[in-house]
Amino acid sequence: MGQLSSTMDVRPLGSVSMCIAAGPNHSLIVEEGAEVKASLSDILQYPFAAPRISPFCGEERGIGSDGWPEINYPRKVQVVVNDYGVLCQLVKNNRLLAFLPEPLITEIGGVIVRVEDGDIKSSEELFVVGRKTNASWLSKFAEWA
Repeated sequence: MGQLSSTMDVRPLGSVSMCIAAGPNHSLIVEEGAEVKASLSDILQYPFAAPRISPFCGEERGIGSDGWPEINYPRKVQVVVNDYGVLCQLVKNNRLLAFLPEPLITEIGGVIVRVEDGDIKSSEELFVVGRKTNASWLSKFAEWA
């Protein structure tokens, strides 16, 4: 946000919670449902897929750019993938866990894994950015979203 030109207009859209995503038949899932609970130690036994490029701002930030608290809870990142279509397929096919926006997990038919212990919480503030000269569409979009 601090790197935006003064010719740009910024409108807040809200925030999104990040959660651990698993496929419906992942070995971590012991009961059927859209949401399960597991201990952090159990979760960290499984490999993850993670991006190097933040899906929110497009900057390369390295592993952990998905919001995972990598410093406090290092995970086994088996696949680095910046394409969220591919990342979602890896989760849906029960191969890997990922840290994804909660609505996306539901949309792809994944399972939200809630951590019983440990502080694995993250949310991302969402904004839409456009040129001030075309700000009318930006206002309409922000109201619609």
